[in-house]
Amino acid sequence: MTNRGLLIDQLLDEARRKGIYNPDTTGEHELSFDDMTRVDPADRVAYTMLKSNGFAPPFIEERTQLLTERLAYTSAAHVLKERMPTLDESQRTSSLREMRRVLTDLWRRTLDFNLIAPPALQIEGIRVQYELDLITSTVTDVRLDADGSVAPPPQAQKSPYR
Repeated sequence: MTNRGLLIDQLLDEARRKGIYNPDTTGEHELSFDDMTRVDPADRVAYTMLKSNGFAPPFIEERTQLLTERLAYTSAAHVLKERMPTLDESQRTSSLREMRRVLTDLWRRTLDFNLIAPPALQIEGIRVQYELDLITSTVTDVRLDADGSVAPPPQAQKSPYR
């Protein structure tokens, strides 16, 4: 046995004594071969090994993080929508600017995610102005333009289809 092999054995024995390393509890994991037709063939073996040992591909972790942040945004938007009638104009404007910043960030990250993720895992895009309009639907005098400035309330328009 080489000096390197002896050194590795000594380090492993020392780690076992300290309780840091115990190969018996982790054991070998059997590989599971699920349907991976949507994964790049060059990455299939690596993803299978990672998945079998408790790790997920990077786009799975990113998807989970994006969905968690979207859920957090939804609850924050709900709270803001309820508080909107009680806020003064400067508080409304600053709150809507912050929501626009959060939505724009989520929109960009979702777009980046959808460019790398398999089609089955892609997330529906975010409509920033639509989401902001939902928040301000309880208050008719505040609306932000795309540049973040306060816009006048929209005028009711007649539908050309009636």
